[in-house]
Amino acid sequence: MDNRVPGSFQAASYPRAVRLGRGLGRRVAPYAEQGLLPGRVVRVDRGQCDVVTEGAVRADTAFVTPHDPLRVICTGDCGAVDRDGDPRFVRTYLPPRTAFVRST
Repeated sequence: MDNRVPGSFQAASYPRAVRLGRGLGRRVAPYAEQGLLPGRVVRVDRGQCDVVTEGAVRADTAFVTPHDPLRVICTGDCGAVDRDGDPRFVRTYLPPRTAFVRST
């Protein structure tokens, strides 16, 4: 499996502030100490997501997919992914402070 993000998407086009936001660096620091890469989710599709970290990586969301649809990882969430591996996994993500919810 190729963990690189396909197409013309390039992490360099996203400034560091967009990737983690102000103040989030402190919240994700413990995950970096555990050897994980903190980053911002920029795309989610069929159990995988694209995460902007030191570069852009594709990661599997199997470890953070709950049964509650309101807690599923979404674009804009901050999380921590494996530094390497095939596939890489999102190991944890920070709970969002806001949410758009569709009626069912």
